[in-house]
Amino acid sequence: MIVTVQTRRLQTLERVRAFLAGLLALVSLAAVAGTRIDFNSASAREYAQGLDGVGEARAQATVEHRRAHGDFASVGALVEIDGIGEVTLGKNRERLTASSEQRLRPVGPGPRCSA
Repeated sequence: MIVTVQTRRLQTLERVRAFLAGLLALVSLAAVAGTRIDFNSASAREYAQGLDGVGEARAQATVEHRRAHGDFASVGALVEIDGIGEVTLGKNRERLTASSEQRLRPVGPGPRCSA
């Protein structure tokens, strides 16, 4: 069987395309894995897609709890949500952040008042 130059080029292009598709998939997974979720502003969809062990129902319950009670004071406060315990929190702790958590954290001595 004689393989033409054109056929070899097509085979090579197909291999390159498959390699690039795989590479893109890996980069996408790495980006998702490295994404931190702000639990005081995330949508239910962001919770469900970005956290292990959190499905649509728990994600929606988290958003509803936040609306009813205000922002969470810390990542650990998520255990207040029915179905989110220490195990689920432990699996996801590194993926979670909160903009309000940063505001609550003391950064140094406050301004001094002069009387």
